[in-house]
Amino acid sequence: MKTCIILAGGFGTRLSHLIPDLPKCLAPVADKPFLHYIIEYLISQQVNLFVFALGYKHELIVQYIQDFYPSLKTRFIIEDEALGTGGAILKSLEICDEEHVFVVNGDTYFPINLNQLLNQHKSLNSFITIGVKAMNHPSRYGTLQLEKDQCIRSFFEKKEIHYGLINGGIYLIHRIPFIDKHFPKKFSFEQDVLEKETSNGQIFGQVQDHFFIDIGVPEDYNLAQLIFKNSNPESKIPWTLYLDRDGVINELIPGNYVKRWNEFKFENNFLNTFSKISKYFEHIFIVTNQQGVAKQYMTEQALKQIHDQMLTEINSAGGHISKIYYCPHLKASNCTCRKPNSGMLDQSKIEYPNLLFSKSILIGDTINDIKMAKSRGIITIAMLHKFNSKTDFELCEPDYFISDLDQFYSEVLPKIIPYDNHTKALDN
Repeated sequence: MKTCIILAGGFGTRLSHLIPDLPKCLAPVADKPFLHYIIEYLISQQVNLFVFALGYKHELIVQYIQDFYPSLKTRFIIEDEALGTGGAILKSLEICDEEHVFVVNGDTYFPINLNQLLNQHKSLNSFITIGVKAMNHPSRYGTLQLEKDQCIRSFFEKKEIHYGLINGGIYLIHRIPFIDKHFPKKFSFEQDVLEKETSNGQIFGQVQDHFFIDIGVPEDYNLAQLIFKNSNPESKIPWTLYLDRDGVINELIPGNYVKRWNEFKFENNFLNTFSKISKYFEHIFIVTNQQGVAKQYMTEQALKQIHDQMLTEINSAGGHISKIYYCPHLKASNCTCRKPNSGMLDQSKIEYPNLLFSKSILIGDTINDIKMAKSRGIITIAMLHKFNSKTDFELCEPDYFISDLDQFYSEVLPKIIPYDNHTKALDN
């Protein structure tokens, strides 16, 4: 059973000239109330009970639910006076039965996987878990600091930056501990709960980089009309592939580095299989730790020459690589770009802003590859070879295991990318 609270009590002041006399969640988007898209998403996530926290023009929302979703299991909380986001959540939680309750905003569409959020929430014994979005130019929302253990340590004020992680407006709350804190009747969930409780280490986040839109301002409301007009907003966004280098593309040299081109040997049948795989991805990136540079086993120029020759061979065989990201720093430097840190992934998001981590796959042969990808919600595939084993990944379970790229192409890829995408790729 899943219960979800939908916060839909706001006045929608900034949209009032566009939707006079309508609550914001009923604003028409592509000829349907915005609330329609939220409800359909939650139904697809197997939500069983819908609790609507309502205020302004609540009777219109109740009537809409009764007319268009008569079989939906619902409960309604009506605010006679503004309670703030915290007060609305508290009042709603008091009529819920589930131990863990989801909360979404009625003016935001962020279709994350609720089961993934629930699994992490329970495994970490979290008080509150937030669905986190990776975003370019997030100045409208402010950002947050997410640690390696998925704990949120800080929230930052709105400011102009190129890239950051934002609160996606989807929460999972441990109900009884929340009620037992005896909050006042009126309070702000964001300021009085999230910002204050970070010091207790009980607020966690999970990055799920899905399509995101908040119709609270006219610009995004108008954009939503175009996006929702023809299809599911994510359906036309292409898939992205990330590859580790050593042990995936070329043969690993245990305890050593590929220092020159004559030491570089492609994995068996890599070029032929990779040319077929390339058809399914608009962008393919290599993400590789290369601390041999900092150890002075090779220069960055020598590394570039290896990569240039590698790309020449790949292109000649019919494959393609959009860009190579590498970390030349020592492990001891604790830089943000060295795996398992996410710096190389984040840089790709900055430079290719239309990609979604939720529609991305990473193939790597170490636990650090898998940890990095999981920190951004990327599908993870562990490559097994003679120098590693499944036990190496016990602390960070990958989504799939493969023994070579042929297995990825023939067995795993069809499970991830819909069949019609395969048909189009094969026709190209």
